[in-house]
Amino acid sequence: MAAAVIHGPKVLFLDEPFEGVDAIAAGTLKAMLQGMIARGATIFLTSHVLEIVERLCSHVAIIHRGRLVAQGSLEELRAGVEAQTPAVSGKDSNHGSGDGSTLSGEKMTLEQIFLRTVGGERRTDQELSWLG
Repeated sequence: MAAAVIHGPKVLFLDEPFEGVDAIAAGTLKAMLQGMIARGATIFLTSHVLEIVERLCSHVAIIHRGRLVAQGSLEELRAGVEAQTPAVSGKDSNHGSGDGSTLSGEKMTLEQIFLRTVGGERRTDQELSWLG
């Protein structure tokens, strides 16, 4: 990482930079990246940990099966998913009210946006089926 940032690049590509680092190193890395952004750098970050992406990134791209299927700010992605989701009634908190929120009033997470965008759904009855 030091070799990648020592010359103050304007563009930096990082693949899973938080993988295998402890909380202290992650905090240091976040602060360093935010400092680089404040100085005008653009950072492309890949991660399977969507909570990290949601907290750190101003713009998100979703790639599914090698194709770019969505891109924009988190709010733009929420709006796009909501526009494509038919209004429903009931207790399903995965369906929204048309304003980027779930029926419980909470904003959709990036994970929910991702699952809706790629057509995946979590089925609790099969979560650990591979064990048995």
